[in-house]
Amino acid sequence: MRRIIVCLISLTFASAVGCTANPAPDTAVSKARAAELAKEVREAMTEPSLMQLDQGRMADTGLRGLRQREAAFPIMLKLIECGKAAEGPLWELINDADENVQRSSVILVGRTRVTRDLKPIDPQTLVELSIPLLERALTSKDSQVRYFACAGLGDFATWSDDCLERLKLSLPKLRELQNDGDQEVRNLGWIASNNIAATLSARAKQPEDRQMATRELEQLQREKSW
Repeated sequence: MRRIIVCLISLTFASAVGCTANPAPDTAVSKARAAELAKEVREAMTEPSLMQLDQGRMADTGLRGLRQREAAFPIMLKLIECGKAAEGPLWELINDADENVQRSSVILVGRTRVTRDLKPIDPQTLVELSIPLLERALTSKDSQVRYFACAGLGDFATWSDDCLERLKLSLPKLRELQNDGDQEVRNLGWIASNNIAATLSARAKQPEDRQMATRELEQLQREKSW
């Protein structure tokens, strides 16, 4: 009985505050909470009044996307703070049947880096959750999802040393976009790669990482664009 009461208290607390600011253990409770938060994110993004707004050409400038992200951001922050337990629910949002949900979700994953107290999110969460999700999103069928995944990866290069160290694994994945069917995706893929390679070349801790980044940067400069 005591164990049941403790579990109920834990679930009630998680429901009230979301996951903790530090990455949550990959437990059944945290996975369940992450799934519930993802459902709330989708509900916020697809509120009928928002779906009536102009979509615009690009999700980052269209009124619908802007309002969707404003509505969903507080919930998305709680979801990302769930850490690795949020991977499945977030990937479902990035692959949602509604393209607006897909695009706004990948934008928020790339831009959510501070907590409700304006403190940096634990680097482990960004390294283990956000960056791998953006890498997976590079293969999306939706060109705007691929575009904003590139943007997020490129921006992470200057966020922290932990992110920068992880991003060396992103360079080969970004290079696969050099033959992408969308010119804007190719352009931003090159820009993101250039940003990561340049930052790694200057700041990587290991000599072999600096050498690898320098070679990639030189190749990118020769290509000038994709």
